Amino acid sequence: MAPLKIGYWDIRGFAEPIRMLLKHLNIEFEETRYGFGNDSEESFPNRDEWLAEKFTLGFEFPNLPYLFDGDFKMTESVAILKRLARANGMIATTEPALSYSEMIEAMVIDIRNRLVYVIYAENSGTPEEFEQKLADLRERLETSLGQLEAFFQKHGSQWVAGDKLTYVDFLAYEYLDWYRVFVKSTPIFEKFAKVSDYMKRFEELPSLKEYIASDEHRSASCLSPFARIGHRWAKE
Repeated sequence: MAPLKIGYWDIRGFAEPIRMLLKHLNIEFEETRYGFGNDSEESFPNRDEWLAEKFTLGFEFPNLPYLFDGDFKMTESVAILKRLARANGMIATTEPALSYSEMIEAMVIDIRNRLVYVIYAENSGTPEEFEQKLADLRERLETSLGQLEAFFQKHGSQWVAGDKLTYVDFLAYEYLDWYRVFVKSTPIFEKFAKVSDYMKRFEELPSLKEYIASDEHRSASCLSPFARIGHRWAKE
């Protein structure tokens, strides 16, 4: 059987939970990574490489990331992740674990979107105004982490769906890690022992420990050069 094929930008971004899930499951896959042009040229960054193919691959809703699974093809990051999870027993199937996991899925995507909205905004203001927006993000993050801490404290679970690792944990780990990477929020995480233990537990999974510690993961940009921060092209 032909290996799965995925396509995405040459960053962690919305595809990293998919990559980590496939690595955790030891599923072979091929990947096309689209660049943003030559960073020494005036046209950088651009989407030309992807746009040249976007409408030629036969997708009903052309977008990145995409998945080729045999004769089936699809786009949209969470939909891809859920398809792979269903096929490999990585989804909660009983209540209340299913409802809890879907609730936390929505919460972590909200956390991600708040961050993306701020750092991709075309008009993010002066450096001082932008720093204030980051401070506001950290404040809202602290509230969300407090709620997640209380959830783990109440239920005594290892993962969001209890003792079963699911696709939601891959979303939660990645998007919470973005805040640790470039919003200077590590001290906030240190206030919440249960959440910190959760992040550490994920990093220590035998299937992912080496990858998470590798340059392939750690040195990759969370976001594209169109973002104000969070990418390897950012000027110090």
